[in-house]
Amino acid sequence: MQTTLNYSSLSSDTLVATRISERLADIHKWTTAHHLKLNLHKTELLFMLGKDCPHMDLQVTVEGIAVSPSPTVRNFGVVLDNPVCGTANITTVATLYNIHRIQPFFTQEAAQLLVQALIIFRLNYCNSLLAGLPVAIIKPLQHIQNTAVRLVVNLPKSGSLYSLN
Repeated sequence: MQTTLNYSSLSSDTLVATRISERLADIHKWTTAHHLKLNLHKTELLFMLGKDCPHMDLQVTVEGIAVSPSPTVRNFGVVLDNPVCGTANITTVATLYNIHRIQPFFTQEAAQLLVQALIIFRLNYCNSLLAGLPVAIIKPLQHIQNTAVRLVVNLPKSGSLYSLN
């Protein structure tokens, strides 16, 4: 089960950590009452501060367990970072490049299914977060897409994609 808690406040609010702790305690009570378990050791916090906000080092405690802020969090498979620049998610998706290593072990049809399930889905999912990013940041995703095409049509690594037209 994945739960997302969104909370916004003014930068002058000194009770942010207390309020977040209270909300997490409420979620913990609810999950316990419904025979579910909230694993506080795996709970991730990402504080997204405005440009004019000073850095806040907030300590959140729930049921005696300290939940520390994290530089990145995973939300429904998308890795978010602060500031939201997409580099953490792109780095995670870029690991799919290694799929080319298993090409000799699959038929062309199996390779196509793998590419659709593992690569195309991840490239398309939440790609609106990538809108407006510089080409240099998005370039690894283009590289993965090119590798996927080569895998499906069984082109060598040095083969030109332009010859497919």
